[in-house]
Amino acid sequence: MPMRSSPATRRGLALICLLAAMSIAGWNWHGQHRRVPTEVSSSLPAPAQSLSSPAQVRASELADPPVDPVFGQQAATPLLRRVVEMYQPDPATPKTHAGVWADHLLNADASASRNFPIASADFFAGVAQWHGQWLSHEAIRALQGVHRLTPEASLVPQNMLASFSVEGDYLVSSSDPAQPRPGDLRISWTAVTWPPAEGAADAVIPPAAGAIEPAPVLASWRPVAAYLLAAVLLLIAAGLLLGPRRRH
Repeated sequence: MPMRSSPATRRGLALICLLAAMSIAGWNWHGQHRRVPTEVSSSLPAPAQSLSSPAQVRASELADPPVDPVFGQQAATPLLRRVVEMYQPDPATPKTHAGVWADHLLNADASASRNFPIASADFFAGVAQWHGQWLSHEAIRALQGVHRLTPEASLVPQNMLASFSVEGDYLVSSSDPAQPRPGDLRISWTAVTWPPAEGAADAVIPPAAGAIEPAPVLASWRPVAAYLLAAVLLLIAAGLLLGPRRRH
C-alpha cells in the first residue's frame, strides 16, 4: 500500500514551501529596487565618434537635484556650491579703513579665535550621469563650466530672512549693502554645468574604466525565473494543504 503522509506532515511541508516562496519573492524584489551607488566613476568620460560596440545613451541624466538646507536655494545641477565671504580690513592697507570681501580670514592672528559663522559648502545631486556613466563627487568637481545663481528670496527660511536680504547675486547681512562693515557676510551660489553636448541629445560613447557595465541579456531573465519558482512553491503548498482527493 502506498504510504500517505499525515495532515501534520503536509501542513509542515506546506509551511516550508510558503516561507521559501516568500523569501525568494522578497529577495527578488529587493534586488530589483535596490539603489544604485552614486559614486562609481572617478573620471569624466569623453564621448567618442565611432566604436566597435556603441551604446546609445542620453548626454546627461540628473536626479535628486541639490538643495542648500540652510538657505533653501536649489538648482538642477550636479553640484550647487555655497560661497560665504566676510567683509574684513584689508591687510595690504593697514593704515586706512579700507575693507575687502574674502572667503577666508585675512588676519592670521584672529584665525585661532574667530571663524565664519556660516561656512562655504558643496551640495551634490543624488544621481548624476554623463553619457550613461555614474559620476563620483571628484568627477563632478572636475567639471569646468559654472554659472552664478541669483538667490530667490522666496526660498530663504524666515529665520534667515531676519538676518539677510537679497542684493543682486548675493544674500547680505549688511544693514546698508552699499556701505558694508567688518564682520558683514555675503553669500552667493554657483552651479556646475555639464560639458557641451555637441548639439546632440544622444551620443555614442565607449564604456569607460570604472563605470557600471550593462547587465547581460540573460540577467534580465533572473527576476522572471525567481518569481516562477516562487509561484511553483505556492502551488505545492496549496496542494499539500488541500490534501489528496478521495476516490469515489
